[in-house]
Amino acid sequence: MRCVRVLLIAVALVGGACGAPEDQPEGGRSVWPETAAPVLPQTSADTEDGERAGSSVGRAEDGASPTGLPMPVGSGPEGSAPESIGQPGPGEGSEAMPSTDMGREEPDTQDAPLAGAGGGPMASDPEAHGEGTAGEQADAGDPAEQTDQTDAGDTGDAGEGDVSGVGSVEGQVRFVGVGGWGLRAWTDDGVTWTDTINKITRDDHTPDLLRDVAFGGGRFVAVGGDANSMIMVSDDGRTWDEDKHPRGGVWLGGVAYLDGVWVAGGGNGYIVRSTDDGQTWSAVDTLDFHVRDMAAGQGAFIAIGDGGFVARSTDGGQTFSVDKVAGVSLSSVEFGFGVFVAVGSEWAGNGFDAGCIGSPDAGATWQACSLTSGRFDDVTVGPDGLVVAMEGGHAVTMDGHSFTTAAAGLPAQIAYGDGLWVGSTDDHRWSGTAAASLNKTSGGGFRALTAGRVSMP
Repeated sequence: MRCVRVLLIAVALVGGACGAPEDQPEGGRSVWPETAAPVLPQTSADTEDGERAGSSVGRAEDGASPTGLPMPVGSGPEGSAPESIGQPGPGEGSEAMPSTDMGREEPDTQDAPLAGAGGGPMASDPEAHGEGTAGEQADAGDPAEQTDQTDAGDTGDAGEGDVSGVGSVEGQVRFVGVGGWGLRAWTDDGVTWTDTINKITRDDHTPDLLRDVAFGGGRFVAVGGDANSMIMVSDDGRTWDEDKHPRGGVWLGGVAYLDGVWVAGGGNGYIVRSTDDGQTWSAVDTLDFHVRDMAAGQGAFIAIGDGGFVARSTDGGQTFSVDKVAGVSLSSVEFGFGVFVAVGSEWAGNGFDAGCIGSPDAGATWQACSLTSGRFDDVTVGPDGLVVAMEGGHAVTMDGHSFTTAAAGLPAQIAYGDGLWVGSTDDHRWSGTAAASLNKTSGGGFRALTAGRVSMP
């Protein structure tokens, strides 16, 4: 894949009220009136591939302070952010976080069409068009840059969750990133990373390619593969059990956890399910589209992907109903504050068509967000709302419909936990206590990031 670098720029943070925080009590949420289906940009049937940019988690407990969210310069709590927005804090000496335009590449391939509804397996998913952005996250990066790199060895289990829901209230919040060639990396402070990566080859579409990672039920689950439905599981993000569901033919693009059940989806709409902490998996359904991401909340699993399709399950991932909701392919979905938000972008010949949709009723109905952008990258859960990384800045919402925007750019992958933000672009990692003012750390980029609370070292 080609990678285009652009100049790092410092950006000013624009303040504004962003509505309620992420996991707001249900009584405080508004439900939008039913309207016609959202009108989003239409594209041709053969859409540009948008390999899923990983989901991230990080919910704060009720009453958490708005650290890292849009506020006027200098108005945050003492020590919460550097005085000069986008610049390192005193003594940090790191580079400032650039806008989200960084690391984008022009598309050069098209999505292969499905082999019919639930058709035959694909050899692999198509090549991604924008590394490090909402259509495809950066790969492992330059191995020489990575910190404390080790040979791939044990592997454990994976998962996704929220971060007041990052597991129990006790324990250490740990960030885990995954990517090409079986890359699994973890950090507790956002600065020092320990990486495990397999042999790096010219082509990153290998059987150990990891496309998504999530936390839930006290464990991490990472999924991916090329044509083998790779699943890895870990209790602590450090040691992993590999190849939990070997199967020829399809890759997996998204995974989510809810109430003791793990569900993953991928190429040709292949859906698998586990009820024993990710140790064994069984195929349960086949959807009509490639699944790029998944999320879960309020008793529902949501799968999103190519063609603007959204699939919903209310029986623990055993069966799904499918609707075409958006006019563009979707690449990232997240649940928080009682709402789902999904975003996506696809190549339209001379630029990207982008779409954002939200659901306040567990995915039963969807409406267009009051948010426009040339490109959407990722959705994650912050302490004060769902945060959308996009071209020209970022936006925060508590209801999935109304957004407060800010000019500060965010990494294409970003996760939050216990007052710390961790992000990833094509070939860099970022961290800081304010989402709009992150500092560059060491190591290459990820395809997906998440956070979970672990009880072991």
